[in-house]
Amino acid sequence: MSSILNSKFRFIIYIVVGFVLIIVCALLTAATMPLIIDNFTYQGQGGYEGGGVLGMQLGIIGVILSVLIIEVLRTKTEEN
Repeated sequence: MSSILNSKFRFIIYIVVGFVLIIVCALLTAATMPLIIDNFTYQGQGGYEGGGVLGMQLGIIGVILSVLIIEVLRTKTEEN
């Protein structure tokens, strides 16, 4: 795992994994939010579309946080 994080393809891996995470979050939220909350709307979008918008935003936040955490942990392990 550490060899992957130290490779020159690290950012390409982040992009691919991030894209997959955003799509998965969007699909899961789009499928579940309208079933959990009746008359679900988010940013003017109702139903599955609103769930997809919310899921994409949550996925983007998740990708940013995970990349930040991985980079901080990687630099801390390099210092030791």
